[in-house]
Amino acid sequence: MLPIGFGAILVNLPLEILWQHGEVPGVLKILFESGIMTEIFPLLIFISVGSMIDFRPLLQRPWMLIFGIVAHGGIFIAAFIAYQFFGFSIKEAASIGVAIQEGEMAMRCNLICVQDGKIKNHSAGHISNEEAKELIEYLQAELGNDVFTFHNGISYRHLLIMKGGNKQITCTPPHDVPGTEVEKVLVKADNADAENTAKLLNELILKSQELLENHPVNLKRKAAGKDPANSIWVWSPGYKPSMKTMIEKFGIGSGAVISAVDLIKGIGIYAGLESIEVEGATGLYNTNYEGKAEAAINALKENDFVFIGAHPMAGLHLSGFEHSTAKIFNNSSMILTPYEDTPWGYINTIKELFLKIGFTNIQMSTPDEHDKIIAFTSQLAHIVSNAYVKSPNALIHKGFSAGSYKDLTRVAYLNENMWSELFLENRDNLINEIDGIIAELKKYSDAIKNNDEKELEKLLSEGSKIKAEVSLGSISVADLCRPHTAAILGFPTDLLAGDGESASRSFCGLLGLGVLDFIKTHIYHFLSFLYLNYSTDFWICQEFFLKLWDF
Repeated sequence: MLPIGFGAILVNLPLEILWQHGEVPGVLKILFESGIMTEIFPLLIFISVGSMIDFRPLLQRPWMLIFGIVAHGGIFIAAFIAYQFFGFSIKEAASIGVAIQEGEMAMRCNLICVQDGKIKNHSAGHISNEEAKELIEYLQAELGNDVFTFHNGISYRHLLIMKGGNKQITCTPPHDVPGTEVEKVLVKADNADAENTAKLLNELILKSQELLENHPVNLKRKAAGKDPANSIWVWSPGYKPSMKTMIEKFGIGSGAVISAVDLIKGIGIYAGLESIEVEGATGLYNTNYEGKAEAAINALKENDFVFIGAHPMAGLHLSGFEHSTAKIFNNSSMILTPYEDTPWGYINTIKELFLKIGFTNIQMSTPDEHDKIIAFTSQLAHIVSNAYVKSPNALIHKGFSAGSYKDLTRVAYLNENMWSELFLENRDNLINEIDGIIAELKKYSDAIKNNDEKELEKLLSEGSKIKAEVSLGSISVADLCRPHTAAILGFPTDLLAGDGESASRSFCGLLGLGVLDFIKTHIYHFLSFLYLNYSTDFWICQEFFLKLWDF
């Protein structure tokens, strides 16, 4: 017990230099890498403990071996019960994860819907976990062999392991090609060495279609008017990654990943993170958001960190790696929704990270506020744009349009599967925005129908004024405090120096701020600047200042 107690004290010493100082490993890191990671220390401990044990009582009473057998035998008994009575496979009973071995190739394996020889959708109508499990187990029984092994996942997302596979093949993500003939997007070999791999995978896809078409699960789905999961689709091949864990690379003691997406979960597991399962987490619009958030907050109390996403306000209307760009985040906003007890030091660290990769505006919000505003700024805009181009005149507009048509239709082209999920996920907020714009459009329509010029002028004037207010309000105080920004807006740059009470009051009046608010804002930005640029403990001052501000 003494070594355990000593170790508990040692690892909690608040002296980072004991672990690493710059590029030089500290004494704790040397002990960890040389003794723990090589498993030498555990071996020495067990040998030492064994050498101190007196075996004479056991030799005199051999029946005491039963106590040891019960402890170790319980593992095998539990696995047998799970396999025999509860329908788990041997691998599921032994381990939730799938260990990829050397010489094996892993691929994503979707259950998709094929209709008239074309891919109808990539998710088989978002098939349920229970139905998908039955189909994957059926495919494993019928098609599984020494080369191919099917592993059950969540909904339409599953895993295929191929022994001896060559990943030099071109596979098409099914969500990129709805409505395309299957024959045109089957697996293609990139070179002669991969031709056999491509041939075997294509044969597997076609065989799965024969087997799944009239499976009882799909017959029930057809009878209920649902899309059948009548084909598999394999893509994204890869081998066992060679990567260091977070502990090995950064010395982080523990961490967790919370995700229903197998790709994210797999990366987390390979990084040495604990995968936390949340009941009702699906990875879709109907996932258990509250449960995932609660699990993340609880995990933060027990782990050094937890993976949780933020929302970058950047993107393109085109998908796929070929449309990606290294500058996609430049001059964009990142929305962070930390829980209320998150220390400001952590938040500023995250801000610093996003600023370094190109974001210029970090917006703090709550999840509820985020969903409400995004319904207006993003989702409503996509719906209005998509509906606008349905006018019959859209087909004959060329030569009759200028910038206004281009501006309004830029986001009309969208991925219907992804955006449908996003719209339904934020249903209530989006309905409020749609009903609101319909009511406003009716006012314009009524004014024009009634030939009411004054009412129409009033409506147009109201919109113009709001746009002007919004445009000025979108410029932050920090931006206005930069001389070049002030000059662009027509403010005299010497006004920023605060020479005289009248000048300060005039400038604050232009911003709609009181003098005290203006001063407090500058103090806050100054403290942020010190922290972000000098990595000191100024976040403590920030917390004090925020409390003072609230007071």
